[in-house]
Amino acid sequence: MTLGWALGPIVAPLIGGYLHEMWGWRSTFLFLTLMGVFWLGATLLFLEETHPRERRRSLKGNLVFSRSILVSPRFWVGVVILGSVYATMATFNVLGPFIFEDSLGLSEVQFGYCSLFAGSAWLAGNLLNRYLLNFFEFEQILRRGVLVALIGNTMACALSLWIPLNLPFMVTYVCGSLLWGGLSIPNGFAMVLQKFREVPGVINALSGFVFLVFTSVFTTLASQLEQVNHVSYTQFQMNLILLTGGVLLVSWFTHGHHSNRN
Repeated sequence: MTLGWALGPIVAPLIGGYLHEMWGWRSTFLFLTLMGVFWLGATLLFLEETHPRERRRSLKGNLVFSRSILVSPRFWVGVVILGSVYATMATFNVLGPFIFEDSLGLSEVQFGYCSLFAGSAWLAGNLLNRYLLNFFEFEQILRRGVLVALIGNTMACALSLWIPLNLPFMVTYVCGSLLWGGLSIPNGFAMVLQKFREVPGVINALSGFVFLVFTSVFTTLASQLEQVNHVSYTQFQMNLILLTGGVLLVSWFTHGHHSNRN
């Protein structure tokens, strides 16, 4: 499921690059419209309802469950983490074209291939998480992942001040940040789902909507950067990592200590 969240932003720059090169930037909007119509039709024709009618909740029942979810601190911890981690990839889509195309001189298609290559790191992070879950709890993986990301990003920030903007540095850095994202996103979902297992449909819908709102806020802030280069990019990503780490620290002191006392 978490790979599906990442597949679009990873593959889209490559498809969009070819569309832009062959038919201009307007073709991407036509392509998106046709894709939307196609998938809407396919859903209506082939995706049947499998949830038994007797187990379905009324609209009022779903609203009651939604309210209980929205007042839970655990829910907000999870969606803030999801929003900030997912923003590491979303800000690459926002700032990447300025760095890779305008500053480094790559074409739209070349940037698309860089995005596709970097996206493999997200898949690697997902696979690494599956392996680590054999030995650690998901919150342990989240906390240790943030610590490693913080150390790595600090080194990248320092290095960006000493070296000029170059392609190997950017590709390596983006791969590292997406590796962390692929590792962390599944555990962010697990944190949200853990407390509300009895209503997976409602919690998935709410968490998906709310964390994308947070991601939209972060990408909007990224778009306001006065200078877009490897220095500002790594520093912005550092803020996202610090936010994730801070929320995890608060959650550990409150939820974790409370669980230990019980």
